Amino acid sequence: YETALTALQASETGHLVVSTLHSEKVADTMERYLNLFTAQDEKHGVNLLANQLSGVLCQKLVQSADGGLHLLVEHVENAGAMRDWIARRELQNIDQYISRGSDPAAVSFLQSTLKALQAKVITEATAMASVSNESELRRAMRGIG
Repeated sequence: YETALTALQASETGHLVVSTLHSEKVADTMERYLNLFTAQDEKHGVNLLANQLSGVLCQKLVQSADGGLHLLVEHVENAGAMRDWIARRELQNIDQYISRGSDPAAVSFLQSTLKALQAKVITEATAMASVSNESELRRAMRGIG
């Protein structure tokens, strides 16, 4: 808790703060970060995160088709509506926004996986194993959704 608060406070003074947190996706990262705050500091922590966060990058290493490793990513910049959703803790909106794929500053794991699969960097088996919803990937492979 204290480290998270200190990191956010440092960002208020113009410092670039890079931190790590183990989570499955962007919205989960924000939820985990917000849950670090005590009840008395929650409002302050939420406000700091909404206003000071530059973006979130989630990474997943998977087996590449040539036997090496390939990086899949999910990322989003924190701007505009994103700040409001964080401030109101409406993190489900973030998942929906990233999934739409209409903003180049917001990429989902599904989009990253599909791109790697189409470029033949990863196999279909690896792609299926790396996504949380196989049927969603199958639809995307057919150009649906």
